[in-house]
Amino acid sequence: PITLSATDGESIGKTFLKIRGMFTESYLFWVSIGALCGFCLFFNMLSAIALTYLK
Repeated sequence: PITLSATDGESIGKTFLKIRGMFTESYLFWVSIGALCGFCLFFNMLSAIALTYLK
């Protein structure tokens, strides 16, 4: 089992992410939100173009 201790003043969530080898920088949250919005716009435009040509 994984034992977590928050002795460094970090939250248990950040400690868990570090144990799993994931990134914990806060700017990556905004990068992922931007990527999500970008993919939404891209696929919406792509489907609109496809529907225009399939009409």
